[in-house]
Amino acid sequence: MSFQDFLIISPEIVISFTAILVFLLDLFINDKKILVPVSISGLVISFILTLGLWNGWLIESPGIYAFFSSIKLDEFSLFFKVLIILSAVAVIGSSGQYINSNIESKGEFLGLLLLSITGMLLLVSSVELITVWVSLELTAIPLVALVALGKNDTSLEASLKFLILSAVSSVVILYGLVFLYGYSGSTYFNDMLSYISSSNSSPGDLMILNYGLLIGIILLVLGISFKLAAFPFQMWVPDVYQGAPTPITAYLSVVSKAAGFAVLLRIIYSVLGGNDFSVILSNLFAIIAVFSMTIGNVMALRQNDIKRLLAYSTIAHAGYLLIGVASLNISGIGENLYSGPQGVLYYLAGYAFTNLTAFLLIIGVSKSIGTFELSGFAGLRKKSPLTSFVLAVSVISLLGIPPTVGFMSKIFIFSAAVNTNLTWLAIVGVINSVISAYYYLRILKIAFVDPEENQSEIKISKAISLITLVGVI
Repeated sequence: MSFQDFLIISPEIVISFTAILVFLLDLFINDKKILVPVSISGLVISFILTLGLWNGWLIESPGIYAFFSSIKLDEFSLFFKVLIILSAVAVIGSSGQYINSNIESKGEFLGLLLLSITGMLLLVSSVELITVWVSLELTAIPLVALVALGKNDTSLEASLKFLILSAVSSVVILYGLVFLYGYSGSTYFNDMLSYISSSNSSPGDLMILNYGLLIGIILLVLGISFKLAAFPFQMWVPDVYQGAPTPITAYLSVVSKAAGFAVLLRIIYSVLGGNDFSVILSNLFAIIAVFSMTIGNVMALRQNDIKRLLAYSTIAHAGYLLIGVASLNISGIGENLYSGPQGVLYYLAGYAFTNLTAFLLIIGVSKSIGTFELSGFAGLRKKSPLTSFVLAVSVISLLGIPPTVGFMSKIFIFSAAVNTNLTWLAIVGVINSVISAYYYLRILKIAFVDPEENQSEIKISKAISLITLVGVI
């Protein structure tokens, strides 16, 4: 190890020390309102360090390894670090009023959230199986406690469901990692890629001869689907989203999904992509995408709680993203080689702005009207025209109507599918987008057309107003 190794993980070090500082301040000071600014300050410093790493201010250039080659700093990981940190700043920055009034254990809440963010930053840089495993656990375990910190009656139930399904998915992932290690004899992605590439038999024959490799890949993909809120581990999403504090719901909908897709793309293209494995992987992801889109959109049709509705919407969007993951270039050459992952990155960035805008607006409105029921949003246009406009833009973007970023994101994803001979999957995605129009437009109908039932005045904090306005732009 060298000093450069610590520079490479300096964003993670800053956030982890900020978490410790928040815990200590919570013990010794009475004014808890200072904890939110301290948390944001740590995230901002981490963001500056990330930019320094990306632009070569702290090291010569991205694309180097650290800590015995278990961590890789490249533009791929830096993209996700910027996305995760900015999303975390938006969530914490806009939730200060919510945290101060609705969360009793403020220090534990913010400290655990920062530790989870640290795990996600490490996860997107991990290129070794044990490091991936440790990062996943550092990401997930604090979230179990965070879900339970909500004041409503369903928080503990949601936390228990999240704990059990998280444990099951972790075991599935661990089994998959064990099979991959047993097959290749190494825990490093590069070594596994070299072993697979240097085998005398073709990848297709190796799959048939060595079922361990096939089982390892399937288990790994299915386990990671929990982090993506995708089929078959999507059952936890609606209950956890409804029971968790709304800032954690916003955090899970964007940040957790981004980290999950980062590690999935890393494994595919660093270990298994660019050969005949792509055929099996593409078919597997296509099946998961179809089930995720369909289940998410169909179940959202009958929801009256806006948090549950957006939870099922999140499952559907995981399916759309998996279309890009399934769009693997079988030949491993040509201009469309990375059209799938490029579409996924663009979609994730656009989805982060869109979904955070929607969720943060819900935090502000629901605090004023005292409910998450859709009926409570009736007459929003008359009570707060600007708020209703922001809600409309975010919903239209989630639906994918031009000229929003949601429309452009789906164009990227569906084009990648068509370019890699998955036209049928793109058609399924378009059909699901049409289905989703019902419940998205229903939100706008209630907000703009229905007569108001709740006479409460809409008061949105300045922080939420500023961040959602940036999101709309």
